[in-house]
Amino acid sequence: FPEAVYKECQNTWQAIVVDEFQDTSAMQYFLLKLLASHNHITIVGDDDQSIFSFNGADVSGFDSFRRDFPNHKEIRLNKNYRSTRAIVEAATALIHNNTKRCNHKLAETDNPSGSKITVKECHSEDSQCAFVIDKIIETTSSSAEGRDFGKIAVLYRRQITGKAFQVSFRNRKIPFNVHGVAFYRKKAIKAIMAILRTTLPGCDDGPWRQALKTLLPGDKEEKKKIIDHVEKISLARKCSFISAATDIFSAKVSGTFKRTQITQGRKVLSTLYSLS
Repeated sequence: FPEAVYKECQNTWQAIVVDEFQDTSAMQYFLLKLLASHNHITIVGDDDQSIFSFNGADVSGFDSFRRDFPNHKEIRLNKNYRSTRAIVEAATALIHNNTKRCNHKLAETDNPSGSKITVKECHSEDSQCAFVIDKIIETTSSSAEGRDFGKIAVLYRRQITGKAFQVSFRNRKIPFNVHGVAFYRKKAIKAIMAILRTTLPGCDDGPWRQALKTLLPGDKEEKKKIIDHVEKISLARKCSFISAATDIFSAKVSGTFKRTQITQGRKVLSTLYSLS
């Protein structure tokens, strides 16, 4: 990196906090060391929770940090307030088998033992969903308080697994809420996908409308006014949305929009056309 670049970054970010440090890769640590040469840095992590080595995470970053920042102060949090004793003891038994870990005391807890851990091997996603739903029905049916599905949470690793559960819940008529937004429904992802679709031959009006709405400057109301006007012209002329937009923004003046809006719209269309 040119020195001027990371010096500017240091001036911008005068203090750095890194959470989940155990998931840091060697390249990320190298960048971090450059940015934090002012020594105003705090890292939070647990080498026993490193699960992303397949993605480049390297727990030796803790040793590197101790070496590269010799004046650091280390604060150990050895008490678990979240989990039952059964979970903490099971995790401790597994973690003792780790070959690469810092020499530190494992977590303890004052919490009660709680229920025993059950491990169930399922041979397909469908059988996994069926097993979980059967357990939910069994648990709620035996509850003295009646069926309170709101007290049950299903955790899963992949978005596609969540979709399978949603289908199964609907089929079994179990009410549910999904926490968060599915990846392809996220606003930023939908916008990027729309822009990419405009590069495809024979693209319909939908992606062009979404791309224009995303890239045009201005607030929500201003963008809506522009999109609505383009759609109105498109319907009146019986032409595509993008043809109407091109005609509108190719004009030097407009009775509907300011000159700056015309210029901005022209620039956006030019950018989209350049991607095709």
